Amino acid sequence: MPSLAIGITWVIVAAWFAVGEFVTYNSTSRDVGVYVQLLWNTPHGRPFWTTILESNRLHVAEHVALLLPALGPVFAVVPDVRWLLAAQQVVLALAGVPVYLLARRMLGGVWLPTLLVAGYFAMPA
Repeated sequence: MPSLAIGITWVIVAAWFAVGEFVTYNSTSRDVGVYVQLLWNTPHGRPFWTTILESNRLHVAEHVALLLPALGPVFAVVPDVRWLLAAQQVVLALAGVPVYLLARRMLGGVWLPTLLVAGYFAMPA
């Protein structure tokens, strides 16, 4: 299925760039530092605690990220940000599935929906 190949290629390229930015200290996302600290602190008895936020120490004062308690134990075993960045790209790529399914239902066939998915993954964001 060509759309699946496009999605897998996008995941590989996007994960490569995300991890590359992180390991070369070129990431401009301050959130990465906040969430890494939260993921470390949560399974170590300080849930949602951070020292990086400017005005509060508990992340629940900003917004509640309920995935943190689920990811915390995994991060405690494998404390490497690279798998988190790759997993983020996989989840983002899964957004292409409903795009493809909707396009296939509305346009029919395989190639036009595949082109639409290719355009979706080619967006600059």
